[in-house]
Formats: sequence, C-alpha cells, structure tokens
Amino acid sequence: MIQFHIHLGYTMIGIIFFATIIFFTFFGLLCSNGDQSFCDKFTSEIMITGYVILCLLMIVGATSFFRDVVPYEIFFKLHHLVFVMY
Repeated sequence: MIQFHIHLGYTMIGIIFFATIIFFTFFGLLCSNGDQSFCDKFTSEIMITGYVILCLLMIVGATSFFRDVVPYEIFFKLHHLVFVMY
C-alpha cells in the first residue's frame, strides 16, 4: 500500500511539473509575440497563488524523494503541506 502511495505522489508531481512547463511555454510564446494581456497575467494574484502551490508541491516532492536523508519529523510535517494546497 505504501508503494502505491509513493507511486501516486511521484506521478502527481510529475504531471503537475510538466503541465506547468507546458503552460509557461504556451503563455511565454504568446507574451513574446507582444500580447501585453498575456504578460500581465504572469503577475496576477491567481498566478502568484499558483506559484506558491507549485513551490509547496516541489518542497513536498523533494522531502519525499530524500526521505531517507531528511529526519522523519521534518518529512512528516512538510508532507502535511498537501492539505494546505487544497
């Protein structure tokens, strides 16, 4: 059961990470073409919220990947950031 949990966690992080790269590529191309409305959206309130959620997810992913190196208490407490994201 724990292996399934680990697999789902890494899958979720991978999908969100690659979706973010595709998102920035798409909006970056539109922004580089001179459409100012797309450029302004990178600093909007909803985007800043997205940046925070992505950072929290990457922190959870990093501590999960290095769970054998990181003390368990730190891993356990940072792992609960998942609930903050939702």
